[in-house]
Amino acid sequence: MNKLVKGEKLLEFYWEAIQGLTVFVREIFATLLRDEVGNSHTGRQLNIAWRAFLTEIEMEIQKYQVERAYQNTQLARGRSPAQPQQPLQIGIVQNWK
Repeated sequence: MNKLVKGEKLLEFYWEAIQGLTVFVREIFATLLRDEVGNSHTGRQLNIAWRAFLTEIEMEIQKYQVERAYQNTQLARGRSPAQPQQPLQIGIVQNWK
């Protein structure tokens, strides 16, 4: 990269990276589950845990999409967002127990 990427372009770059990583991780884990544990008791338990994890990821992605859509709408209307931009709070790590 011969120039600095920042602002909206950086957010777009990160978003595309997240989408690519999501597809990659899903494929790898699904293949590992199928090849290594199959339909065993452990395999079924891991599959349930994986689905719960994916549901959490999907909820965070949806939350991010709604926030971005709101920001884009406000910018398109020529207004600044109602509140100052704060870092997106992703609950996956913060709520991890």
